[in-house]
Amino acid sequence: MPGTFIGAVMAAEQPLRLMVDATRQRVGGGIQVALAVIDSAARDPGIELCVASSRAVAAELGSTDFPGHRVGDDLPTSWIVQQRALRRIERDFAPDLVLTVFGPGRWRSKAPNLQGFALGLMLDPDANRLGKSAMQQLKGKLADWAKIALFRRNADFLLAEADHVVAGAGELLGFPPEKQFVVPNSYSPRFLDNVERSTVKSPSDGTIRFFVPGAGFAHKNLQVLPAIAEQLKALGHDVRFTLTLKDDESAWQELEADADRRDIVAAFERVGRIPNEQMADAYLAHDFALCLSLCESSTAVIPEAFLAQRPLILADRPWARGLAGDGALFVDPIDPEAAAQAIDGLINRPRDQEALVGAGRRRLEQCYPPPEKRWQLYRSVIFACAGKDDGGA
Repeated sequence: MPGTFIGAVMAAEQPLRLMVDATRQRVGGGIQVALAVIDSAARDPGIELCVASSRAVAAELGSTDFPGHRVGDDLPTSWIVQQRALRRIERDFAPDLVLTVFGPGRWRSKAPNLQGFALGLMLDPDANRLGKSAMQQLKGKLADWAKIALFRRNADFLLAEADHVVAGAGELLGFPPEKQFVVPNSYSPRFLDNVERSTVKSPSDGTIRFFVPGAGFAHKNLQVLPAIAEQLKALGHDVRFTLTLKDDESAWQELEADADRRDIVAAFERVGRIPNEQMADAYLAHDFALCLSLCESSTAVIPEAFLAQRPLILADRPWARGLAGDGALFVDPIDPEAAAQAIDGLINRPRDQEALVGAGRRRLEQCYPPPEKRWQLYRSVIFACAGKDDGGA
């Protein structure tokens, strides 16, 4: 799709009226995706924007100027009451399209509804079962059935960040190929700006620092980290793992308790959620980026680590190899000793680290579009789902 949205002349006489539903983005990469879409749409002269967001998204939007746009960040927390509020916003704004950043949305809009799909665990039964009791598996299946029903009722089009994900989701949910769209994941405009402006560097004090961004969901596999840290300490390394968890999250409390039992608690630091505009500083302050998640539809950790030029360590799982190519070291996510041995080898071989960074940069250029190009792809999908001409932008 040639051209750029900046300064584009719309073929239609009136801007497309887009309502973005970001009410379900409270933690993790969904916030980054929501911010990237909102920032770009708000500056597109061919789009009139209305945003309904969670408080987490609204907090990062901050004082961003949306002339002529509305940001509905004071919605009720009760999802039943929230549905009514969203319907009122839609009625008053009369959008041509509703974009639900990641579904399933819990309300049925009158306008066509494009919903993002990022529920990779629903497409990977083995990862979904790992470490769960029979009762937990049953509850998970019931929750998945409810999500499938919500998608089928409330979505008209599906959007994912990888071809295999949208194909699998389309088959699972019963959406034909003509109603499936793909826009690759990437880094956000705020992350790019932070990288270009940052002067942060990892301290040269002998401590090996690992940045572990992400929420405390079970599939993130954070519980394996204390055992890996213990093994690395036994191999003679002074290590520090930085996690973006809140103090009251059960994932952090369980991890901290295990680290304390292993006498390795000093190897872990909890910094809470980092604003997207400061995220690049966090990568740059560390020596490695680490993600041992068992299953992901996609993750911004990969392009962000590539752009920040930090060696990336990922779980040796199909999702990770498919998204990162040769730009990462892949380790066994459920064998701490094997993982530590592989990480030890990378620590001790600076040339391998340089090679990973170089491979990551090449992968970034090949597979992860910069923010302007990514918005062009998003824009094309938005206009197609709304049944409008995008003016060739």
